[in-house]
This record gives sequence, C-alpha cells and structure tokens, in this order.
Amino acid sequence: TQDIKPRKHDHQDCTHLAHKGATDPHAWHSIPNAISYIHEIERSLSHRYPQHKAFFQANAQKYIDTLSQLHAQLETAFSKIPEERRVAVTTHDGFGYLGETYGIRFLSPLGLSTESEASAKSLAQVIEEIRKLQLSMVFVENITSNRLMQQLCEETGTQLGPVLYSDALSQPTGPASTYVQMMIHNTDNLLKSMNSSLH
Repeated sequence: TQDIKPRKHDHQDCTHLAHKGATDPHAWHSIPNAISYIHEIERSLSHRYPQHKAFFQANAQKYIDTLSQLHAQLETAFSKIPEERRVAVTTHDGFGYLGETYGIRFLSPLGLSTESEASAKSLAQVIEEIRKLQLSMVFVENITSNRLMQQLCEETGTQLGPVLYSDALSQPTGPASTYVQMMIHNTDNLLKSMNSSLH
C-alpha cells in the first residue's frame, strides 16, 4: 500500500553485497505494515460489498487492536535490550522490516533470495561479527536447509536456535499457523536469544 515505505539494501550492510539496491519484499514482518494491509483490504471489500461494510470494519478493527497491542508489547520488550545486543543471525535477509521496526540488526550470509549462494566473503563477515559480538545462537528458517547455519555453528561454537518462520506459516498444528502466532513465535525466540547473550 502507499503507507509502506519500500526497504532497499544499502552499502553499509556488508552481508547483502549481492543484492545491494534490491527491494525487500518481506514487508509483512512489520506489524505497522500489516495494519496498513488490513486497512486496504477492509476498504476494498467495503467498496465491493457495501452491504457488508459494517461487518468488514468491525473485523478489521478487532484484528488491528490485537496487532497494535502486540506491537506495543514488542516495542517495550526489545527496548529493554541494549541496542548493541539487538543482533540476530538468520539464513537469508527475510527480517529486515522486523529489524527496522524494533531496532534489530540482522546478519545473514544469503541475500533476499533463498536460492542464492553465500559468497566466501559474506560468510567470513558473518563469522567475524558472531565472534566479535560473542553471539550464542543462530537461526535457521522454515524454508531453507540448515546446512549453512550448521557450518556457521561449527565455525563459531554457537548453537542452532529454533526455526524462524520467514516466507511461510507453519502447518495448522505448528507454532506459527497464523500471522499473529508467527510474529509471537519469531520475536519470542529472538528475545530469548538476545537476553541469554546478556548474561
């Protein structure tokens, strides 16, 4: 929607050299962006089916209230972690909007596409950052192989953390079967990892 500012890679992010200047398609990982989507969907449905406008508006507002509450809780939780410790390592660059929203720096050996290959340079840079920051955990995503992250663990002595959901939800019985559950699952695990690195 018009409310969402496209996120592009910049030259300061050393782990995304292969996709510098590319537009990040993962805007839904920002709750404010998701709320913009809801507004747009509600407007479109109300225009198409005006007889059900009140129903669409009520459901949209209920969902927006739920997301707004979660967003406020996450802002508070992440703000309690020192900015320099708000760092996480994931397989590919799927969480940039989440990072911008809560001040998290994500490091990833792959760029925007999970079909790309990690260069030796980007892998070395991520390993250097993990060691410098003494991170204890890296995360694999539900849509990618864990081979690359296992290699990072072997090189740095870190642990492989719980699966994060980036480009797809879990099965209905899984921990991320809805958008809200996905956001809770991902951020809970990120917060646990960051808090553990403080001790």
